[in-house]
Parts: sequence; C-alpha cells; structure tokens
Amino acid sequence: MVGAWAAQDGLKFGRTYKVGESDAYSMAIAIESDMGPFDISMKMSQTVKKVYENGDADLETAVTDMTVNAMGNTMNPPAPPATLQRVNNRGVPIGGSTGAPGGGMRGGMGMMLNFGRFGGVMTDKEMKVGVPVAIDDPQGKTKGTVTLQSVADGVAVLVTKLEITQGEASQPMKVDAKIWLDTATSKLNKMEGVVSGSLPGQQQVPVQQVKVRMERVVDR
Repeated sequence: MVGAWAAQDGLKFGRTYKVGESDAYSMAIAIESDMGPFDISMKMSQTVKKVYENGDADLETAVTDMTVNAMGNTMNPPAPPATLQRVNNRGVPIGGSTGAPGGGMRGGMGMMLNFGRFGGVMTDKEMKVGVPVAIDDPQGKTKGTVTLQSVADGVAVLVTKLEITQGEASQPMKVDAKIWLDTATSKLNKMEGVVSGSLPGQQQVPVQQVKVRMERVVDR
C-alpha cells in the first residue's frame, strides 16, 4: 500500500516504510501553565530503523537545536536521548517508546515531545470528504472522530477530535488537530493541534493548554 489509495467510495491512508528513510521536521510548542506561558522550539528527525512483515516500522526520533523561552529567559537545554517507537503504517504509535540509547523521554518533557504522535491517521477505514469516522480503540482509552476535510493538489487535510484517558486521570486529555498529508506517500506534511484537559505537568508545574505545530522540512 503506497500513499492514499482509492477505495470504492473513499480514500485510505498508509505508508510503505523503507529502512534508512529519514524525514526532518520543525516543531514548536506553546505552553500555558500556572507559571505563565513558555515556548519550546526544536528540530526533529525520524528515521526508519526496522520494517515488520505487517507493514509496521520502528522509527528513531532524535531532537536537536532545542530552545526554551520562559519568564523572560531563553535557554538551550541539552536534547533528550533519541527514542525508538514502533508505529503502524498510518504513523500511529504501538506500545511504549524506548531509549536509543540512554532511555526514553520520560515525565513532562517526554509527553510534550510526544505530542507529535497526533500527526498519525487514527483510522484504517476508508474516508469520504466531510464524513466523520469514529475512532475505534479496542482498549477504550481514545474516543473521538477523524474527518477528511479536503483533497486537492496532492494534499489531504484531516481534522481530528480526540479524548484520551491516561492512567488514573479523572478527566481526559482533549486533542483538536488539523493534519496535512501527502497523498502520494501518506507522509505528514504539517500538523497543528491544541491539547487541553488532563495534561502532564512540566517540571511539576500544572499545565492548562498546549499548542503544537509540526512541519516537514526535509525529505531525503
């Protein structure tokens, strides 16, 4: 399966991974917290390390050039260790991530960087323009819809609305995202999202809302 392909009445999305294939993204995160706003920007690369028989892949994600602006100060913290994450052919993570090497990203910062996962296509069903598709999560942790908003000039635009239950949290984390996909490859071109509700704290500081923007800048 390569890119978005036509079903009888709609489209389906799926990537064909190749070991060694790499993409680079710019990522910006704007956080509203009890300590005031702070912004994080970074570059992020994703490299295919392994491809499974069913089409899943192990993606190694590495972060560089991180800048944090908070309370009038600008910092350049060391990048977290690279992580290895298995994903399906629609870019949705399967199971937890592991370090590659040095351990995965844990705690608030790890959760912030993992917001990029919302750029995946959350359904394997065929999609029609303007028709919401319910998210089918067998574990019941994710509820919501994904809607194919438009298809034009080789780009499909999807709108995702999710409620995600994490651990023993009493309230779900809410995600509203807009995703631009390359129809030839099903690769993510751009993602813009707002995350609210039950959010992980950043350095033990409560967080009310996170805005995320992720855009592919290199395809080699």
